[in-house]
Amino acid sequence: MHEKGLIHRDIKEENIFLHTPPGSGRVYIKIADFGLVKVQKRINESTLVSVAGTYPYLSPEFILGNEDEDAVIANSKIDVWSEGPIKGRL
Repeated sequence: MHEKGLIHRDIKEENIFLHTPPGSGRVYIKIADFGLVKVQKRINESTLVSVAGTYPYLSPEFILGNEDEDAVIANSKIDVWSEGPIKGRL
């Protein structure tokens, strides 16, 4: 997803699914709900995005960096940050 320049912006338990094809013995992680996805113009560069997502999973730059503005500068790291609250709840 990030290699394709997509920032999901709403990674949370409800949007993560586990899939095990019969007989494969493997577990695949699937991410759903791409309604808030932001496409980066240049991969691995920050881009201007509107604040969106589910509060407990928002990165600090979304929460703290939006006191007076409607948008913040962000990159794919905001999705990676969401892993923390998810792992903490497991």
